[in-house]
Amino acid sequence: MTFVSATPSQGSYDSGTGEWTVGALTTSGSATLTLVATVNTFSPVTQTFEVKSHVDGDVDSTPNNGSTTEDDDSQESLTPTPIGGQVCYVIADSGDTLLRATRNGLAEESVGATGTSQIEASAYWPETETLYATNAGVFGTVDTNTGAFTAIGSLTTAAGAAGDLTLNDVDGLAFDPLTGILWATHRRAGAPNPDDLLFQINTTTGDFIPDAFGADVDYVVVASTAVTGLEDIDDIAIDAETGALYAINNNSGSDWLVTIDKTDGSVTAVGSLAQDDMEGLAFDAYGMLYGSTGTTGGANANSFHTVNKTTGAATHVRSLTTGTDHESVSCLVDGVNTITGNVFQDKNQDGTWDSGTDAGATGITVELYRDVNSDGLVDGGDILVASKDTDGSGNFEFVVAAEGDFVMQIQTGDLPGDATMTTDNVETASFTDFGNTDAANRFGFKRPIDLSITNVVDEASPNVSDPVVFTLTLANAGPEDATGVQVTNTLPGTLTFVSATPSQGSFDSGTGVWTVGDVAASAGATLAITATVTTSDPATDSAEVTAADQDDVDSTPNNDVPSEDDQDDATVTPSGGTGGGGGGLESDGSLAGTLARVLFTRRLDAQGSNGVSGLPRFQFDRDGISGKSETSSDILRAIVPLNGPDDSVPFESSPTDLLPVTNAADVVAADFLRTRDGRRIGAVFATLTINGALYEHTKVVCDRLRGAELVSVQEVEAGGHPFLLSRLVHEDGSLDQAVSYVAYRLGDRFIVDSRFRLDEHRIPDGATDVINVQVWSVSREYTLNMVEASLARLAEQGPIEFLNTTDNPPRLPGLYVRTGHYANGNLDLVLHNPNAVERLDLTGGTLQRTELGDRMSLQQQVSIPAPDKDGLSRVSINVGPVFDASFFIETDAGDQDLVYLADGAWSYTYDGVGADVSDFDVAPETGAAKAGTHAVERSVQMSGEVTTWAVLFRYLRANGQPLDLSAYRYVEFTASGQGQMRVLFEKASIQTSDHHGTVVRLTDEPQTHRLWFDELRRPDGTGRLDASDLLLISFYMIGEQGRSTPFSLDVGELRFGGGEGDPLAEVPDAYELKQNYPNPFNPLTRISFGIPEDGPVRLEVYDALGRRVGKLVDGFMTAGRHEIPFDASRLSSGIYLYRMEAGGRSMVRRMTVLR
Repeated sequence: MTFVSATPSQGSYDSGTGEWTVGALTTSGSATLTLVATVNTFSPVTQTFEVKSHVDGDVDSTPNNGSTTEDDDSQESLTPTPIGGQVCYVIADSGDTLLRATRNGLAEESVGATGTSQIEASAYWPETETLYATNAGVFGTVDTNTGAFTAIGSLTTAAGAAGDLTLNDVDGLAFDPLTGILWATHRRAGAPNPDDLLFQINTTTGDFIPDAFGADVDYVVVASTAVTGLEDIDDIAIDAETGALYAINNNSGSDWLVTIDKTDGSVTAVGSLAQDDMEGLAFDAYGMLYGSTGTTGGANANSFHTVNKTTGAATHVRSLTTGTDHESVSCLVDGVNTITGNVFQDKNQDGTWDSGTDAGATGITVELYRDVNSDGLVDGGDILVASKDTDGSGNFEFVVAAEGDFVMQIQTGDLPGDATMTTDNVETASFTDFGNTDAANRFGFKRPIDLSITNVVDEASPNVSDPVVFTLTLANAGPEDATGVQVTNTLPGTLTFVSATPSQGSFDSGTGVWTVGDVAASAGATLAITATVTTSDPATDSAEVTAADQDDVDSTPNNDVPSEDDQDDATVTPSGGTGGGGGGLESDGSLAGTLARVLFTRRLDAQGSNGVSGLPRFQFDRDGISGKSETSSDILRAIVPLNGPDDSVPFESSPTDLLPVTNAADVVAADFLRTRDGRRIGAVFATLTINGALYEHTKVVCDRLRGAELVSVQEVEAGGHPFLLSRLVHEDGSLDQAVSYVAYRLGDRFIVDSRFRLDEHRIPDGATDVINVQVWSVSREYTLNMVEASLARLAEQGPIEFLNTTDNPPRLPGLYVRTGHYANGNLDLVLHNPNAVERLDLTGGTLQRTELGDRMSLQQQVSIPAPDKDGLSRVSINVGPVFDASFFIETDAGDQDLVYLADGAWSYTYDGVGADVSDFDVAPETGAAKAGTHAVERSVQMSGEVTTWAVLFRYLRANGQPLDLSAYRYVEFTASGQGQMRVLFEKASIQTSDHHGTVVRLTDEPQTHRLWFDELRRPDGTGRLDASDLLLISFYMIGEQGRSTPFSLDVGELRFGGGEGDPLAEVPDAYELKQNYPNPFNPLTRISFGIPEDGPVRLEVYDALGRRVGKLVDGFMTAGRHEIPFDASRLSSGIYLYRMEAGGRSMVRRMTVLR
């Protein structure tokens, strides 16, 4: 034995003499000595101990007398066990004997004869405590107690690069301690093919493992000759630290240590051993390399050595005395460690293995690495030492004859392409000894679900009190089963819930939650909700998936993003939809004044017919020609469906007044009215353009200018082809679901295409006429029905080829303008921005400062704020006072949208027989905004001659829609000119011509006119102005009917006032009557007064004799300050009194007229 250490409880121990100097011991006292030593023999050992000396006499023993029976001496015996990490087995080929030696070479023992004649390779596997060996080409085991060899099987003919070869001379054998694979080399000495072969052995059959290196490749050639000049691989060993395969490259002279690539047999030289005839090689469990020499090893023949695996240098440890020609060495390991785990599909995506829910994944490669830097991660310094594919249950197991730190990961490329990890892709195992198991190494992944929901109402345009049924269809396109699914249905307040019928799960009418439960891949569920319509207002029922255990491939539950497929709306429109004859709004700014006159003329026509506009039945033949040519009108009418959905039929609504002012050569429009009640449920608007040009004004652009919101754009299928469906919600809540397409005519055939923007179209060579079709209705199903019917009608005119195909679908915009408007020098945009784009460019843009001004370039780069929870970003772009702006928005991702925003237009018209306008001009806005006012921008001038009437007008919004100005109390403007002017305030709710207004006398010098809403009356004298739905202000120049007179009119600084922040909006604490201004005056002045509460007010003017000469106010007025103009043109010079009676009080002041 070799001394290692000593630990005395007292005194000191001399390891050289073996003496323990104890010192004094008290009566009944004791002392201990612990000795640690290494056993260097396989034979039994007895260790003796005796008291050597002491001062006092011992009652029953004599020190140092060599007795073994006295109580001052003792002995301890042990019998070493010939297994474990300190032992290596060596087989002597000459003598065919198994022997064992300690790793340090201090002990050697013969086990027994093998009974063979040619064992040249052996390998020990600690899991089964089995020593394997090959006797030439026969594979078997060697009994470590007796040395006897037992055959398992013979190696046969293997295939590889050198042809079919019989593996009958195995010279090297080694287990990979990290995989348990048994590697072997076959000696193939002599020209012309000296290099040996590398292969694997099946320990059960004793034969090689076929296809170990690929199909029909059972072995690889060990290409050593080209590297070291030596052809003979005498033994191999595999490092438990790195998994590297080392080999002895042996020939006459100095041998070499090399490494062999286990994939292709390529060789790398490590270094010379400086020792000849090294024939055995083995690693222990700790990365130490040992070797044994044969009979021609010179001075160190038949010896046991250590080998430096970095340099190759061999160091003699012991000369072996049992047998000669020691060709094989195998070092024992104390045992193995086991690493187990699984790869699983995490069904509920909670990141943990649930045996009752989750499913193991088969065929997933798990990689085992040596964690070289012990950081618990797979990183650059770590070494891949083993890999395993999971079994049919998703389990894996690594058995390693090694200690230390390991780290694992899976090959994520083996997972389904749509899978993502729910656990970290890393697991660790660490061992400090043997016989341990590191279990529960789990790798979880999830696959997405693809839930979509459609919401369809059985009656899109019902009557009040009718029942309607919303059918929610939930589908899961997989690939994963969905669990924990919940859908929330939000029924609007104008619909009363009646009942609900789910195909599975339960529905809570109080919360609107449909608890669906599980939905298997490729399966679905339905919910039918019956409700009653209670008002004539449009009502939208919204349904959204609000919960699911799994991630959805293209949507997020409960995020209220309408563009995602897990949310859908269905709208009922009791009042019907918008009509095809409502055209007249532009999308590029080129026709502002002209189209404003078109709208104004339409309004006059409607007023002339007392607001009633009946539509004739649509004519499909040339009796219904509306355009410039019979041929064009004929082809447009041929694409209008003969009948519409829900028992509707087409009625003529063609806006032919667009033809002189747009690029349309012809126009046809049909409104589809339901036969049972005449309600409009859809429309078709078609134009013909020539020379391959497209109609310039699209519904998506125009309707947003009119105040509609583009709430979503989605791909739909009609007639087997992809189209884009735009859902536009108008300010009144009505919904248009619109699809557009173009049909290029080439000879007798048509090429159809559908894109989001006009510039995305690629016009085919040779295209002549272009049919531009826009279809919309109150429901998605109706619209698709009408599109398919329109295409079927077109197909009757000639063959159709589609450019919008599944391989070339229309591109869905990732970012677009949901809505926008111009106000006070800013373009205010609401952007659909679910991808959180941070920047956009305004490109290809122009703007005008006035309706008649030159178009100026508009190019800007704009930062976009982060979107809100609905995916919407709001941005305000300062452009200064403008009339309009037309531009593209573009992002780096390639998203584009065409936007046209404008202010209301100044324009004019006149009686073509009794008037003429010779001059019209608009000046840019220069004034600054004032608190409590709403500016109507730009000043305007018009002149000409009038016998009957001429009118200057200003729409308050670009869309011709009403504006709520009820927060204000008066309108103010400056005016000058010649003649009398009637100012009218036109409201959307008044369809006839009797609007609120007053008459203003113009003067050569500009005068400020303030018209209070309380004082404005209809022609019959009734009703103060309710400004909640103002459309426009018109300034009529009225002629003398009998003769033509010149007129001129300048209007500027037009604003509505009296809002919060305007001093005139303040309510006084008491009744007050102010001094008129100017005073004295000729002939105009203004009288201001204030009342603290609503009530009747009378304001009258008297002369010096007490006669009433004017009644300025006589009626109900609201609390606040008011200002009334007074015209004294009919009065002579002098002093006059004006008296106000209000709230039971009377107040009087004087004023002076000077002529």
